[in-house]
Amino acid sequence: MPMRPPTHRPHGMATKKDRQYRSPEQREKDAWYGKARWKRLAKMVRNRDMHLCQECGRPGNNVDHRIERDERPDLAFDMGNLQTLCVRCHNAKRAKVGA
Repeated sequence: MPMRPPTHRPHGMATKKDRQYRSPEQREKDAWYGKARWKRLAKMVRNRDMHLCQECGRPGNNVDHRIERDERPDLAFDMGNLQTLCVRCHNAKRAKVGA
C-alpha cells in the first residue's frame, strides 16, 4: 500500500503539537490575531500602505503595532498605530523588542 508523502513544513513553523504546549497567556495573545475585527483592520492597513513595508519599501504583508499592544492596549485597534512591514523588518523589530 502506498505511503502518504511527508507534510512540508517550513523551517521554524510550529506544529500542532508545539502549539498545544504554549502557556495560557500566549494562547490568548495568539487568539487575538484570529478575531474578525483584527483581520478586517489588518486588511485595511495593508491596503492603505499598498502592501509595501513602511521601513524599507519592499512588499510586505505583516501588520505591526508601532507601540506594542502590551504597552498601550487602548491603541490596539488604532490605524495610526499600525504599519505594514516585510518579514525581514518585522523580524528585526521583534528581535529588538524581545518578543
